Amino acid sequence: MQAAAAPENIQVVLRVRPLSEAERSRGDKKVVQLLQDGKRVQLKSSSKEDFGQSLGVKTFVFDSCVDEDADQATFYDKCGAWRLAQKALDGYSATLFAYGQTGSGKTYSISGAEDVINDDQYHGGDPREGLIPRTARQLWAEVEGRGRERKYSV
Repeated sequence: MQAAAAPENIQVVLRVRPLSEAERSRGDKKVVQLLQDGKRVQLKSSSKEDFGQSLGVKTFVFDSCVDEDADQATFYDKCGAWRLAQKALDGYSATLFAYGQTGSGKTYSISGAEDVINDDQYHGGDPREGLIPRTARQLWAEVEGRGRERKYSV
């Protein structure tokens, strides 16, 4: 009899951003297509320079994929940041980081829309908030909800 598979400690989630205004004005085309299983994407090649010697389609597999139409709340749910927050409160180490080229949407995903996060008078609730303010709010709510069950130091 085989042992049950352990949960994955590392998850890789892909978020596809929409084309920028500059990309649309240049006539750039979308080359990334999310497949219906929510775990694979395909990149479509239009020239040999894209993939070296071959033309066609390349498929990549991730733990989860989020398309360009997903709002910040959907991304928060899909990427598992809330699970990391729960694990941190339970005493485990947890890390979330964004990786990608300049202009790929890391700051937007992690922090939120710049006009929101740069506002000194902002106190939360904007739907364009990123993972950090959403996770911080969740952490505080969980700490308050647990009452005197545990002691936390911040």
